[in-house]
Amino acid sequence: MLPDKIFSASHCIGKLIPDNWTALSWKQLDEKQQHKFAPEIGVEQAQIPDLIEWCHEHRQELGWGNMFYSVDSARSFVGHFGLSQQDLVLFSIGLHRKHVTLFMDETRSPEGIVPSGIWLMIQKGNSPEVTGKILGFDVLGYQLAWSHSWLCYSFEKEASNNLGIRPNKHGFIDNAEDAEKIAELANNSDAPTEYRPWLPWLVTVHPIAK
Repeated sequence: MLPDKIFSASHCIGKLIPDNWTALSWKQLDEKQQHKFAPEIGVEQAQIPDLIEWCHEHRQELGWGNMFYSVDSARSFVGHFGLSQQDLVLFSIGLHRKHVTLFMDETRSPEGIVPSGIWLMIQKGNSPEVTGKILGFDVLGYQLAWSHSWLCYSFEKEASNNLGIRPNKHGFIDNAEDAEKIAELANNSDAPTEYRPWLPWLVTVHPIAK
């Protein structure tokens, strides 16, 4: 039912860059942590001092919870560190305005905790990046900065059997109406309640090089 390779904003489906270390400054990480995280995002050990400096200088472009605030910032990071583009995907997600209030109310950080990058971007209400190819909708449930996809709980089987809806060739849902139905299915399921509300997010893939 799914292609051999899929990607998602869900942290348990694929490796995301930047990773959750964006909750901290790289200068706050000890040497052991720095040497652990750098290879995970494709950065060589010898580049770690440069990585620390880059992240410090560009800290306003990195959001807590696996995100760059712009396509250009992501491209700059990939180019600066010469990351391999094999199996590397640059993508964005967008939420319809009718879901914004619910999302912000339910995923607001407790007092004293920095808001997640995705929450801040939705609060700004910026339009999606105009360049790119729309691949469909991913149904995601958020807890603060982290998300799960409907695929994490094998909802594709239930959606196929009960709703007659199947993922497209990219592993996403082709249209908003079907994605809304799957979100309702997920919200009424026994999946962990901390990852709610489940909502349909539009997925756009962007060229890594301009």
